[in-house]
Amino acid sequence: RITPAMCHSWLKYVAPLVADAAAAEGEFSVDLNGATLPLETPQLGSADGQLQVHHVRVGPGPLARSLILLAEQLRAIAQQRPSDPSAAAGVTWLEIPEQRVDFRMVDGRVHHKGLEMRVDQMVVRTSGYVDVEQRIAMQAELTVPPAWVANNQLLAGLSGQKLMVPIS
Repeated sequence: RITPAMCHSWLKYVAPLVADAAAAEGEFSVDLNGATLPLETPQLGSADGQLQVHHVRVGPGPLARSLILLAEQLRAIAQQRPSDPSAAAGVTWLEIPEQRVDFRMVDGRVHHKGLEMRVDQMVVRTSGYVDVEQRIAMQAELTVPPAWVANNQLLAGLSGQKLMVPIS
């Protein structure tokens, strides 16, 4: 079972979007393909495997909140209305659907590829790394939901388009 304590410690390296989650529920498992961890400096070791998510919901932490705010701004643009930051604040749970996320740790960096979550109707997929100093280098891919632009001929071409957002 996932817990907020896991999100505050090791899980934030493999799945940065759950970092500092206020609440967490659901289940996951980890399949290790292999690991070599020096006893004195395990952070300098290597490991690789998959995080198997069995449907998880998390109360968003600071990084996820930033993506939620961006999603709200994109929806406001698509719907040709002013952005409402309070709508982003109203998101209390992020859905992380069942999936396998590949990860590997090497040279003090934990890389992940293809972590997907849903913010309202928007799908956000991330890839990148977090290092042992908690520096992050990641790309977020946001897919514009067709419903957001269905009634707008000028923006209809954005339906299903992927927007790449660098995060550091």
